[in-house]
Amino acid sequence: MPKRYITIHTLNDAQQRVIEVVEDIFEPGDICLLSGELGEEFCRVVMVMPVPAQDDQKLELAPLRKATEEDMERLRLIREREREARRFCLQCVEARGLEMKLVDVHLAPDGSKLIFFYTADDRVDFRDLVKDLASAFRIRIEMRQIGVRDEARKIGGLGLCLRPLCCATFLDEFVPITMQMAKDQNLTLSPNKISGICGRLMCCLAYEQEVYLKVRETMPSEGTTVIYKDKNYTVKSLLAFNKQLVLENDEGGEITVSSDDVTPASEAPDLTEHTTE
Repeated sequence: MPKRYITIHTLNDAQQRVIEVVEDIFEPGDICLLSGELGEEFCRVVMVMPVPAQDDQKLELAPLRKATEEDMERLRLIREREREARRFCLQCVEARGLEMKLVDVHLAPDGSKLIFFYTADDRVDFRDLVKDLASAFRIRIEMRQIGVRDEARKIGGLGLCLRPLCCATFLDEFVPITMQMAKDQNLTLSPNKISGICGRLMCCLAYEQEVYLKVRETMPSEGTTVIYKDKNYTVKSLLAFNKQLVLENDEGGEITVSSDDVTPASEAPDLTEHTTE
């Protein structure tokens, strides 16, 4: 029997995952239940594929079933309870003057606890808040502080490219992103142009960084002197994507040439004429 693969995301998280299924009964948009440690969790089918989008070794045969009418009624009750918990928590946060932002509220699939996700610049003493929540809902309360990138991953949305956020689709982990990456790729350094909706530098700056660094290793560095058509120029900047250099002469004039057409001054033959007395 040929393998079948579908892309899903849980209704409590925008991040997608690819799983292998046995039955060929799923269609995009279907609400299903996926078995986990805390019971069955609701999820939505995003895509049905004949082949996996990633290595077979990373895929598991996941126990997945379509939601029934009874399941959808249970989902409605879960969502209602989560909305109620969110409203009450926001009221308590405001009343106690806590410096925190409530991002989301999840009721565990097995109904054992309410999980409150929040962001904060500093440490928050929420002990009294937890007492308020536990007293109101008579259930275990868990507070989870997340970063702004995790907030974007959880909420989802569109990036500057008008595609779904990478963190909410295929990224498994966040890697450090630096301004040097934008400089290496000759991108604008305007924060509005290279920052995501989370306010941090865009994750996609890391995708081609290794390629740019390898190309730049074969090119003269900025500030060095090179020979082009028997004249000295200073390398002002590198256009690594096109393997081109922006050169500046002594008068301040600029030209753009292929890096293959220049010779580093240190490698140029010594043409100085020597005379004898």
